Amino acid sequence: MDQPTPNDLEADHLRHHTLERIAHVAMRIGTTLAQSGASVRVVHEGARLVTSGLGAEVLGMRSGYASFEITVAMGPLTTTRMMQIGPHGVNHRLDFAVRDLVVRASKGGMTPDSIEAELERLKRDTPRHPPWLVAIATGAACAAFGRLLGSDWPSFLPTLAAAGIGQGRILPARTGHRNGELDAAVPNLPCPEGSHA
Repeated sequence: MDQPTPNDLEADHLRHHTLERIAHVAMRIGTTLAQSGASVRVVHEGARLVTSGLGAEVLGMRSGYASFEITVAMGPLTTTRMMQIGPHGVNHRLDFAVRDLVVRASKGGMTPDSIEAELERLKRDTPRHPPWLVAIATGAACAAFGRLLGSDWPSFLPTLAAAGIGQGRILPARTGHRNGELDAAVPNLPCPEGSHA
C-alpha cells in the first residue's frame, strides 16, 4: 500500500476543513431559522439546501429546542457537528430574508464565508419591532389565552398589563442590557417568556 505524500495529506486536510466550514454555515442557517420561528421542516430544508449548494451532502440532522446537529459528507469524508440554538422568538422578516439567502446559496456560486457574511448582515440589518410593541402584543396574547382558558372578563386588563410589564422586563435581559437573574426573582405572570421581535 502506498504511503500518502505530504501533498495528499495537505489536500485531505483542506477538504476536511472545507467540509467543517460547510457544516458550520449550514448549522448557522438552521439555528437562525429556528430562532426566527421557522418550523423544523423549514430549518432542516434550509440547512440541506445550503449544504448541497456548497457541494456537500447531508447524511443526517437532528434539531431540538436547544440544539441543532448535522452530519455532512463530501466524497469519503464526513463530519458531525452540534450547535446551541439560543432563544426562540418570532421574526418573520428575518425568517424570510434567510430563506431568500438559502435559495441563492442552493444555486451554487457562494462560499461558506460569503453565506456567513450575508447571514450576519441580515441578522444585523433586518428591522425588528420595537420592544414596547412586543411587550404589548405579548400581554394581549396572554390575556386572550386567559380568556380561552376560562378566565373572567374583569381579569383581561390586569393580565394584559401584568404580562406586558413582565415581558418588558425580560426583553432587556435577552439583549444583554440587564441581569437576567434579577428578573428570575420577579414572579412570572400568566404567560411564559418567549416572545421577542
